[in-house]
Amino acid sequence: MLTNPQVHLHAICGEEAVRYRPGGGDVHVAQLRHLLEMSAADNITFQIVPFTAGLHLGHSSPYSLLEFGVEDPPMFHQEHAADATLSDNPANVRRWKYIFGELVKMALPVDGSRRLVETILKE
Repeated sequence: MLTNPQVHLHAICGEEAVRYRPGGGDVHVAQLRHLLEMSAADNITFQIVPFTAGLHLGHSSPYSLLEFGVEDPPMFHQEHAADATLSDNPANVRRWKYIFGELVKMALPVDGSRRLVETILKE
């Protein structure tokens, strides 16, 4: 999907997500390199919320906002430990769009996010 230029992904994660070492050092390095490679595409925006942002609403749980075009309503998807929620309820979508907008503001810009990943790779 992400090789389709009509599909756009804007992903935000916390700094902790790029510092975890699941599977050990080699796996971590491969994941970070892949992240840098994928985030170089014109249709992918990747940002990191740094530790310095402190505790924020993004810590509540991972979620996705899905937009398919003008005719289809946007949707909100959230996974929990025991189940998942998928909703096109306008109030839910508005609330999570607001939270996403706030996360965009506190996240590092795209270039800063890429530099942080490159720094972690050097470590």
